[in-house]
Amino acid sequence: MAFNEEEYKLNFDFSFKASVANNIRIATNAFREFWISNQNFLRNADDLYGRLLSYAVNQQFLKSSVLTATNYLVSGTITNSYRGKAVFLNTADYITSVCRTNKPRALPCKAAYKCRLALGNRESDTQMELFVSDNNQQLQAGPPKKYAVLGYRYNDGELVHLNIVIPDWKFEGILYSDNLMNQIMEFYNYVPEELVEENVASLKKDIAKKVQSESKIQGETK
Repeated sequence: MAFNEEEYKLNFDFSFKASVANNIRIATNAFREFWISNQNFLRNADDLYGRLLSYAVNQQFLKSSVLTATNYLVSGTITNSYRGKAVFLNTADYITSVCRTNKPRALPCKAAYKCRLALGNRESDTQMELFVSDNNQQLQAGPPKKYAVLGYRYNDGELVHLNIVIPDWKFEGILYSDNLMNQIMEFYNYVPEELVEENVASLKKDIAKKVQSESKIQGETK
C-alpha cells in the first residue's frame, strides 16, 4: 500500500487543517450571507446555488494564497476542454483538490484529472503530471505527488462535513480518511474573528461580481 500515515501527518499538520477549515468557514459564511441578503433576486436561480458555493470556496482559497503563513501553495488550474477550473493545494508530498462531496467518507464525482492524479497513490509510478495554468502556459511536467481530496458539504446554512480523503490509485476506494470536524472549533480559534469578518465582507463583493457576470452572460444568450 502506498499510503504512509507519518508522511500524511507531516503534510497535513494542525496548521494546514486550521487554515483550510477557516477558508471553508469564510467561504460558506460569505455565501450564506450573500444568498440570504439577495433572496428576492435569487429566488428562481436554484441552478446558481451549487456554482456560487463552489465559486466562493475556490475564490477564498485563491485569495488566501497571498498569505505567507500557510504551509501550502494554492493554484487554480484549467482541468478540461471547457476551461473548467479546480483549486489545488500543494504541499511537499501531496497535491490536494478541493471538492464538494456527498458524504464524509466519499469521493467526489470522477473526472479525468482526478483519475490521473490518483495514479500517484500507486506504490510506484512514472506517470507525469501536466496541467495548464491560469496564464495559459503549460506547467513543467514532473513525477507525480500523492493525491488527496479536501471534501466538504454545506447544506441548509451549515457545514455538514469536512474531510481529507486519500483515494486509491484507481479512484474507486479510500485508503485513508481524516475527519476535520472533530477539531473544527479548535481550528476556528486559530484565526481572529475580526479577520474572518473582513474576509467574509471581501468575498461577498467577489460573489456579487460573479452573479452580475453570470446574469450578463445569460442575458446575452437569450
